[in-house]
Amino acid sequence: MNRRRKGTVAEEIAVSYLRSLGYSIVDRNVHMRVGEIDIVAEHNGELVFVEVRSSSSGNPLESITPRKIEHLKKAILLYMAENKLDVPFRIEVITVVGGKIHAHIEDLMLD
Repeated sequence: MNRRRKGTVAEEIAVSYLRSLGYSIVDRNVHMRVGEIDIVAEHNGELVFVEVRSSSSGNPLESITPRKIEHLKKAILLYMAENKLDVPFRIEVITVVGGKIHAHIEDLMLD
């Protein structure tokens, strides 16, 4: 299975998981000129931007570099501006290892 297909499968697993927790999926695979947002969801009155990382082994959290975080923040701000959104939001990370949810960080602090 190629890398893109593995990413798509991991995102499908993450979407199913989020829906089981009561999240509503608003958007997926949003390509902005500064980066990509994997999943945009709504949960408890907040907009939630979800980064999905996967690995066949090892810890996919290690792939979230400062550069990746910077691109993600820029993409989120651009998404909010382009959609004229002024609502509370948070950033979450879901990792998938071996086809299963490995971790769910529900409020990534990005200071």
